[in-house]
Amino acid sequence: MLIKTILNNCHRFKSFVFNKVCFMEYQKRQIIRVTIIPRKNAKALCSICKKTTPLYDTLNNRYFEFIPI
Repeated sequence: MLIKTILNNCHRFKSFVFNKVCFMEYQKRQIIRVTIIPRKNAKALCSICKKTTPLYDTLNNRYFEFIPI
């Protein structure tokens, strides 16, 4: 079974989809890197006022320690 399939079954983001999944080394540890992208035709929401906006922000990459399983 694909890791992307497991993630989709365990944890869904309403306006985003899992794009690329790969293994890599980060701070001398093996990790699974998952790239998340905005869903096509999804309405972007402001994280502060919760109103729809014309586009998503483009912040730098961030790493989270998260296991939804």
